[in-house]
Amino acid sequence: MITKCLFGLFFAIVLPVAANAVDCPSAKTAKKGFLLRNSGAISEFRPAQGPLLAITNSFGGSDKQTIYSYGGLIDLSRFSNDERYAIYPLGGFEDAFFR
Repeated sequence: MITKCLFGLFFAIVLPVAANAVDCPSAKTAKKGFLLRNSGAISEFRPAQGPLLAITNSFGGSDKQTIYSYGGLIDLSRFSNDERYAIYPLGGFEDAFFR
C-alpha cells in the first residue's frame, strides 16, 4: 500500500517537471543559434559571417553587450554603450588552430 502511494507521489512530482523541460541545442539546432539563460543573464549565440559567432549578452537591467568571437573561442570585438574593444589579428587563425 505504501509503495503504491510513493509510486503515485513520485509521478505527481516528476511529470510536471519533465513536461516543462526544454531541449538542449544539438549539432543541427546550434547552427541556427541558441539562447543560454542564467539568473539575471541571457546570452544569445548566432552565427555570423564565416567562422565568426555573434553573441549578445543581457545582464538584468543593464545595456546589451555584443561580442564577435572566432569559433566561439577567441573574442575579436566587444561592443556596448560604454565599452569598445577590438583585436586586429595579423595572421589567420586557421593556421594556429587547424593544423
